[in-house]
Amino acid sequence: MSLLSSALFLSACGHDDPAPFRLSDSLVLKLESESSLEGGTLTVFDRDATPVKFSPVGGLSSGVYYSTESWTGQEPLCASSLDNASCTAEGALALDFPSHQSADTSIVLAAGGITQTAGNYTLKLKDIYASVASNVESDGIASIEIESAEGETLAGDVLIDCRRLSADSLSWWSESASGVQSSKVELSAAGGFAPGQHLVRVLPGTLAHGIRIVQKDASGNVVKSKTSGSVNGLSLLRGQVFDSDAKVLPDTVRIDLNFWNEQNVNPLGFGTLAQIGAENAETGEDYTYTYEYEYDGELHQEPFVFTVCKGVAAGSYQYNAPSSPVYGPKGRKVLMLGGQDGAWIKLPAIPGRVLKSVTLSHGNTSPKQMQVRPSVNGAVYGYTSRAASQVASATSLNTQTVSFPNTQSGVERVTTPGTSYYLCFTSGKSLQIFDIEIIYTHSL
Repeated sequence: MSLLSSALFLSACGHDDPAPFRLSDSLVLKLESESSLEGGTLTVFDRDATPVKFSPVGGLSSGVYYSTESWTGQEPLCASSLDNASCTAEGALALDFPSHQSADTSIVLAAGGITQTAGNYTLKLKDIYASVASNVESDGIASIEIESAEGETLAGDVLIDCRRLSADSLSWWSESASGVQSSKVELSAAGGFAPGQHLVRVLPGTLAHGIRIVQKDASGNVVKSKTSGSVNGLSLLRGQVFDSDAKVLPDTVRIDLNFWNEQNVNPLGFGTLAQIGAENAETGEDYTYTYEYEYDGELHQEPFVFTVCKGVAAGSYQYNAPSSPVYGPKGRKVLMLGGQDGAWIKLPAIPGRVLKSVTLSHGNTSPKQMQVRPSVNGAVYGYTSRAASQVASATSLNTQTVSFPNTQSGVERVTTPGTSYYLCFTSGKSLQIFDIEIIYTHSL
């Protein structure tokens, strides 16, 4: 059944009084939801900023919404789940993001832009908040407060640019100059919170010195208070949950696999080890790298697993010193690949982080190439040049970087959060790897 037929069927069969709903006056939207919406009405605005209520056709699962009031005849622009939303003359949604929230009342904080294809309208609805998780350890907690340490806005009167929201831009909301903002959000529960984890919704943003999380009893006495991100800052991202009781990786995770060092210590942990013949020809071997970072003034460690594989052809890899190094003193060890192409290294996946760049430094006098792929035999997402000039010398290594996003054969290549990628050495026989630097960020 087409969207138009759905509207016709609903007007004929779904209403005792079809007068408010005439096919000629109604508008139908196809809903693509990445939000917590579970039914209920939406407010849709046209190009003249006129609001019209919409309801789901036959329940949310149908993915279709229709206007319960006569449509204006103008092109639809954007929509919100909040009753207090309005639309500015510039086409932005103006709304009051609640600074006082109740655990006893369900509220959907979502918005989205509307696109048209071949006469059909699609609403891409997305949540407009980040969540802060706070763990309640015992009975008697009546409220949880989240406050930005430097006074950054977490709630209040804001403007939503639905075009940027649809593209997942980081700058899709701004403060309303004529409104009031708050650096604090309070979640309360009439009967108190049960022990366990509870979520407080706030506006996404980057907070220079993090947040304060305060739990209070019914009399307003502070039971628990802590600060997260006071040293390194904190990014609260749309659609993601920040666990205030967990340690937090830096916004930028920089892993430096420095194989060439004075101590001859392999950052992946194995000694002079060769994988040869058919052994581990497809799966490789897992090695753990310990990443150290500081959070809230304390040193933390996070293990990341790298998989190294020699490839299906006869070959090897080992941590050893080249017999006649072109660069640097003799006796200094590097990661050496065997006499065949096709070795690869699988990079770790980091939740909430995308692969931003990979930098390879090698000490060979013949050109080599590293390709970045989503799988060993997958599409090429980026590669280093193997031009004749791309070689090492006695005074310098050959160092090249693959960054994202980039364009390959007219196709934009971007990496996905929490996903592993492979460094495939398609032209890598006898490669001497001095250093590999991998950078992960929240977004590209």
